Amino acid sequence: MMRLIWISMLFLRLGAASSSGMSVENASLDNGDNDLMLMNSNNNNHRDLQQGFCCTNNFKTCYDSSWCNSMQSRCEGPCNGYWHELVGRWSKPSGGCTSSSACCSGLHCVKFGWGVACGIHGKDGNSIDGVDDTTTTTIATTVATTTTTTATTTLVTDDPTPSPTASPTASPTSNPTPSPTSKPTPSPTASPTASPTNAPSDSETAPPSSSPTSSPTGSPSSSPTMNPSTSPTTSPTESPVASTSEPSSSPTSSPTASPTESPIASTSDPTSSPTSSPVESPTTDPSSSPTTSPTESPVASTDNPSTGPTASPTASPSSSPVESDGVIGFMLIDANSDTQLRFLDQPSDVINLFNVGTSLTIEAITRGSVDKIDFEVDGQYYRTEGVPPYALGGDSVGDFDPVGFLTNVGETYVISARPTVGGTLGIPLVVVITIENNAGPTTNTPTIGPTFSPTTGPTTSPEEPPPTPPSDSPTTNPTLSPLNVPSILPTGPFIAAGYSERIVIPQPEVPDDLDDVPTNCPHDQGGLVDWHSLPADIFSVDVTLPENTRVVLRDTTPITVGTLTIPASSELILAPSSSAGIDLTLDGMIVKGALTAGSETCRLTLPVSLTFVGQRPNNVVTNVPAPSVKGIDVDGGTLSLHGKRFYRTWTRLAETVEPGDDILMLQDSVNWELGQEIVLVTTAMKDSREWHQNEVLTITEVFDASPTGAAIRVSPAIQHRHYAIDAYQAEVGLLSRTIKIQGSALDSEPTDPDPLNCFDNGLSGRRNGDASQPCMDKELTGYGAHMMVRNGGVGQVDGVELYRVGQTNVLGRYPMHFHLLGDCPSCYLKHSSIHRSFYRCISIHATNQATASENVAYDVSGYCYYLEDGVETDNNLTFNLAAHIHMIGPEPPSGGGQNIPIYTQSDTLTLPADVTASGFYITNVQNNLIGNTASGGWAGFAFPNLPTPVGLSKDVNIRPAAALPLTLDGNTAHSSAWWWYHTGAFYFGGALYYENGVFKYNAGRAGRNQGRETCAKDLCDAGDCFGGCSHKDRRWLTMTNSKAYLNAGVGLNSWTGRMELLGFEAHDNGLAVEALSGGFWMDELLASCRTGEEVVLPPAADLTSIKGDGFFWYDTNQAHIISNSHFRRCGYRSDEYDQYDSSPDRGCGDDAATGCASRSTVWGFLAHSDQFVPEIMQGTRNISYEKCGRRFYLRNYRGDFTTVSGRTQNWIDADGTASGLNVPTIIGSGYSEAGLWWAAGDETVHDDQGPLEFVPQFKERGLAHIHVDWDVAYNSQVGQSACGNGERPAYPCPALGYIKHKGARFAGDLGLPVTANGDIVGLAGGFGWYLEFLDGVPKEILVDRVEVDKDTPLLLQIAYPPGTVVTTTYEPAYCSYYDSYVCDWEFSSVASVDQVRQSPGNVFHMSDNGLLTIRVIMSPQTFSGKPDWYLPDWDTPGKNDNFAIDSFSREDIIIPLSSYHNQLAIRAECAGGTYCNTGIDSSPGTDLEREIHFDVCPDNMGQISFDRCCDANS
Repeated sequence: MMRLIWISMLFLRLGAASSSGMSVENASLDNGDNDLMLMNSNNNNHRDLQQGFCCTNNFKTCYDSSWCNSMQSRCEGPCNGYWHELVGRWSKPSGGCTSSSACCSGLHCVKFGWGVACGIHGKDGNSIDGVDDTTTTTIATTVATTTTTTATTTLVTDDPTPSPTASPTASPTSNPTPSPTSKPTPSPTASPTASPTNAPSDSETAPPSSSPTSSPTGSPSSSPTMNPSTSPTTSPTESPVASTSEPSSSPTSSPTASPTESPIASTSDPTSSPTSSPVESPTTDPSSSPTTSPTESPVASTDNPSTGPTASPTASPSSSPVESDGVIGFMLIDANSDTQLRFLDQPSDVINLFNVGTSLTIEAITRGSVDKIDFEVDGQYYRTEGVPPYALGGDSVGDFDPVGFLTNVGETYVISARPTVGGTLGIPLVVVITIENNAGPTTNTPTIGPTFSPTTGPTTSPEEPPPTPPSDSPTTNPTLSPLNVPSILPTGPFIAAGYSERIVIPQPEVPDDLDDVPTNCPHDQGGLVDWHSLPADIFSVDVTLPENTRVVLRDTTPITVGTLTIPASSELILAPSSSAGIDLTLDGMIVKGALTAGSETCRLTLPVSLTFVGQRPNNVVTNVPAPSVKGIDVDGGTLSLHGKRFYRTWTRLAETVEPGDDILMLQDSVNWELGQEIVLVTTAMKDSREWHQNEVLTITEVFDASPTGAAIRVSPAIQHRHYAIDAYQAEVGLLSRTIKIQGSALDSEPTDPDPLNCFDNGLSGRRNGDASQPCMDKELTGYGAHMMVRNGGVGQVDGVELYRVGQTNVLGRYPMHFHLLGDCPSCYLKHSSIHRSFYRCISIHATNQATASENVAYDVSGYCYYLEDGVETDNNLTFNLAAHIHMIGPEPPSGGGQNIPIYTQSDTLTLPADVTASGFYITNVQNNLIGNTASGGWAGFAFPNLPTPVGLSKDVNIRPAAALPLTLDGNTAHSSAWWWYHTGAFYFGGALYYENGVFKYNAGRAGRNQGRETCAKDLCDAGDCFGGCSHKDRRWLTMTNSKAYLNAGVGLNSWTGRMELLGFEAHDNGLAVEALSGGFWMDELLASCRTGEEVVLPPAADLTSIKGDGFFWYDTNQAHIISNSHFRRCGYRSDEYDQYDSSPDRGCGDDAATGCASRSTVWGFLAHSDQFVPEIMQGTRNISYEKCGRRFYLRNYRGDFTTVSGRTQNWIDADGTASGLNVPTIIGSGYSEAGLWWAAGDETVHDDQGPLEFVPQFKERGLAHIHVDWDVAYNSQVGQSACGNGERPAYPCPALGYIKHKGARFAGDLGLPVTANGDIVGLAGGFGWYLEFLDGVPKEILVDRVEVDKDTPLLLQIAYPPGTVVTTTYEPAYCSYYDSYVCDWEFSSVASVDQVRQSPGNVFHMSDNGLLTIRVIMSPQTFSGKPDWYLPDWDTPGKNDNFAIDSFSREDIIIPLSSYHNQLAIRAECAGGTYCNTGIDSSPGTDLEREIHFDVCPDNMGQISFDRCCDANS
């Protein structure tokens, strides 16, 4: 059977089908399993290896260009007629699918292109009726022969024996090397085109000297051979396909070359090498035919720079096809240095990472005017590049982005670049690349550039050019010859710099001044007074510099200074004159003038050390000393410290290191030095003071050359494994700097050290079997140095080491403190390190527009990067590292359920929130957090809710929890969330507040007025900080490109507030994401619950006590939408859960190092509550799975019985990818106690795992939710003595009635139990719901909290005693009659049920048998009409900048949001108390029973579902 190696070349446009004689419109369809013609996204082998976003910031992708603003045209480009971008939306007609046009209702551009055109292939990519293999081959051939291009379509056959379908290309002059059998490399079949006239040598260290020219300068003497002249003696692996075009005439001359030039090596013969131009061109006809099909061309190059020809022949056939605009070749690019390495050989090439490094991309080289280039990888759409240079990984004005999959050693990829020229699609040029990492010399003869025309093979090799050495001090990944790399270094495979599988992690800007000559040095300026020439009388205990003096200190002063004061008119300049540096010891410093060490253009490379001394007073917490005590008090002055710039300050491992190793392979180039200290950050799951695997090491060697960004040797040898795998890699941070601010070793360390021997066996079960913990209320007496900038001062600290700093629990005494400065855009802490800190890293306190960037923090007590009061805005926290963060307080907070003990301010806990100390403390999201990483701590990034500001700003009239974020992008967190299973590595939870003047912290789920309310309007300015935000003013907290891994708790937990999580990777976590929100959208999630690597845990811990969950749907008042997301190795593996995947390595099992808890699942539902139950809350689109175990789980932790929440679970599976039906589906509970409420039709599919029911959705089918109250004696007891929320023992919650679908199918079914709770949710759009109560029909029924789409009719029927007068009224809440608004609306009677169904919901029908029918709709909360009755849609205007009805929508999924206190009142006039005392007879055979059960279908039809009847004879 023939198959296409590049599916994208099958149909270049839909018109290609008609050129082959087949009409796409008339292609018949298979009406069986192939009804839905969508290829499952699981088939995208390399999907998202490197995100090819055409819109920045990962907010949205190509199929919704309205989010892309100025990038709109670039995003819309891929949709312009490309069949591989089109997916048919399935809409099967009642008569079946007779043609593609009948089954495909419109074509829609999708992000990655699923590679299937509606009407071309079935959902699995198989051919369908009317499109057989012969037709496919004809189509491809026709396309190739009717288009002028520089490359041709290549077909590969699965059968190795047939002869070529046309004249094959030239045969090698000797036996060719067989092609790989795993993925054959196609031969070129294009007609001859121009070759480069001055191609480069094939060294990876030098760019080519020129690009290929557009015109040939000569011609060979005869036409190229199209058949081999001899037969190969080896068995071929696959047959090449002949070129589909030939030269129109024979060339008339031979190419000539100077003796020093070398022609292009034959692409058919890897063993021959050129020495001169060919003397004879091949003839048109072969002299003999091959006895077997020739093999394909072998890979031509293995990136050996030591050999290779130096130029190409300048001749080519005189009658080559006319050169057209388009793609003419591929260039390998070093994405770090943005330099060209070499041309890639056509049609195949080998990229050797050992020679070129791991930061690579590929550029498509073009001729003429090209509109855009579309890249495909292995037949799947990858990305579109609309602006030159046209790069596979993208670029920003030539600043190339690396492509992650180009580091996958041993893989082979087919890369296609298709141009659009003048609005017309071209044929792609294709190259097949294989990735290697080979340290030894290679034997294949490299070629020099894109070989577009077949040539004959020269016979000898050229001289080897000398290797090009790397630069002395590389600042990006060096490009190396094997001769440069020490053999002692590992050979990979390596992880590329910045690599992440699904998200884009931003990288700090590469500095361009590392090697600049220092300029404008303060110590070289005139008018300076030497320290040692100052008057002797100023040197007493305390020293004050003279007024109006600029003093320079160039060496160590022998005395210990008390408090050094720099007057406002003076300046002290530190400028070491020798390698001995400066070492100044003092009690403290007051800077009213300026303290200067270097400048931004004159960084100090020699050491400067300021050591501060002083014992901690006993009452220091309650009687805080002056800021100058044991620190630098910048009181209105300027602090300007600029040490040597080290780049990068931190990076990640490129390869895993094991115990005993002493060489670290780093992802990025660094200019670190011998003797410097680094921290190798843990990749264990726990990172705590008493048990961790961080390592502080010393650099003993920096290798001049490395196949990665850099390689260093360290001492001592590594003690623990530190991972560098695709999912995550250990950070490596530089601790040493040339300028050092430190506390004295004699009096800074805590006098109450942690003995590291504490356990809490009572909580070990909550802590994954590990009872060890820090000894709390220890390490409270640390008293290090500090720096404070205040009173309008300016702090500029760059390249400084802060060591033994911070004063535990002393308010305001932090390593770096910008204190009440207002707007200070010139304030910064950059490129510095903070380690062994006893209280924080940097506090930005009531200061705006400051910067903390590229800092390394390690071993820190209390919150590290700290926004203090909640009023701080517009600051920049970028590319910082925080590791090994320690909590302060009485215990590591933990608890049951959602609650944690409340902590209060005290002498041992100045900030109550420090009990949950984390790497980042973000009290106001109106700041930029970009590219930061946190390891350890209670959480990694803490976003507490502040209903009001705190501290010195507590009277500022703002609500920090209502702030809108600037940019939260590219941040990662790991090895945290150990202490409580609800803690997130990113934790949007907890509340810091005042209660009766007492400062308190609740680390768990905060109360109503303590939640997050992001709003475009300043609610405080509007007069009520806790007022509601109108529908139109709502805004979302958006976080993009984030990653969490190795967290025992949750990757991200958001307890409150509207949020968009766009681009999130979660690896080896207990739960990927947890969210409680009335509007939470998650897009581009990768939940890799287990990577398969051994997770490192404390000795007593066991991974089988840690969940491996993907996502849990919450139980009430939520609105969650998840789209375009992938789940990998989630869910418990057992024979009980193999319905969807039975592979032996699916999910996670019982292994202590790689397993998970036996209750683990991809999707979980909280099913324990009778009090809090789901409305319509959740929807998904484009969900995919990979090696997952248990997929669904209705979890009732109270026991093996059903609850109201369990029986009413529901889910909008918008495209059926979550359920696997692959059609729009409604998912409902599968509990048998729900009767036929969800199993409501023949087409329903039962899932045993949940259990669930999958109901295909079409026509008017949908979901509806109502709440009913009818008897206060029952309804008022909910949550008090009946229908509880997980209490033990459980409150009783019996059925007080039942609701079921109308029709004969349900006559024998009790239906869904209705309890005192009164919440009902189910399938709507059918013949109606029939509600009855066990105690009789109530005299008053109140229906509220309605959720239903206006296009899904919900008919509610209730039986009354015949003749009963019933009044139905809609009663809005908070209504007043003004501006034509109408309040209460009484319904009118109509003559039939059908009239009710067709009505806008303001009428009723009462039958002669007493059966009441009403249509329940979502009505506006505060009015019923204006003045006419409303049947509102989702965008219908309401009052006060609200919509008439509320909803949350993303990705074409709409989640209704009910309102409260408005109600539909049904009141009956009948005798009795709460219930009518006249009975209702609906027994079999009565007229009422027939009306309820048998009057829904015509006589000749039977009921097959809650909404359909079928001809009984069909």
